[in-house]
Amino acid sequence: MTNTSTLTGLLRQLELELKRLGWWDEIPPEPALLQSEMPFAVDTLAPQQWLQWIFITRMQQMMAQGASLPKGFLLTPYFEEAWKEQRGTQTLLSVLRTIDEVSQ
Repeated sequence: MTNTSTLTGLLRQLELELKRLGWWDEIPPEPALLQSEMPFAVDTLAPQQWLQWIFITRMQQMMAQGASLPKGFLLTPYFEEAWKEQRGTQTLLSVLRTIDEVSQ
């Protein structure tokens, strides 16, 4: 079961890690880019953009509305593959693993 306060803290950690890596955008992408129907919006967004503009944003909106949070998803395998050539992503991937665990 997903604990909202735990997930709130993890989303904050995720944001801080994206900022530490210089991957946090101050300006949102064009709205059309956010409308992708592909998993992780692979056709329109970089992986870190998907985390910022879709995952974090939607999870925060759902929690604010008191909506049921999704369960049983795994983010880490995609991001491990997407960033396999990137250095310095270990902490970010660790946060994603924890999100996966609490969302089961």
